[in-house]
Amino acid sequence: MARPLEAVPNFSEGRSKETIAALGDALSRHVRLLDVHIDPDHNRSVFTVAGSHADLVAALVDGIAVARERIDLRRHGGVHPRVGAADVVPVVAVWPEQLDGAKSAALAVADRVGDELELPVFLYGELAPGMRPALLRGGGPAELQRRIDAGELLPDRGPRRLDPRDGCRRLKTAAK
Repeated sequence: MARPLEAVPNFSEGRSKETIAALGDALSRHVRLLDVHIDPDHNRSVFTVAGSHADLVAALVDGIAVARERIDLRRHGGVHPRVGAADVVPVVAVWPEQLDGAKSAALAVADRVGDELELPVFLYGELAPGMRPALLRGGGPAELQRRIDAGELLPDRGPRRLDPRDGCRRLKTAAK
């Protein structure tokens, strides 16, 4: 039996109990919800989930869809820099032999988010060596869109236009 994969999606919401609950419900329909860290000052929630490859992909896509529906970055305030409603979505290889599976799951999420949800996705970490979150966050969504328009950065999946309401997604894999 394959060991479950883990993911720690970070959503740009740490104040609305209803939105946090909706995110948790979307994720836990497919995978086991292990933890939720809610930070109202940063206006951010970090979920830890675990499940099979297919279930994890479904959960993350559903969670991102809920974030897109419920979080509006134009009205978002918090001390943490962000460029997306579902800001970062790391898929974690808990055991070294899971790294290829974690990469595959993250790429499947990126493909579905880009194709089905039609949202821009940037890869980083093991999926795009040298790309770090700070390279995308500086200046927020407006600066990121300027850089996309100038051809300095291009999404790895999805459209080249950020939605002012929900920004972009950043996906990576990591070894624990």
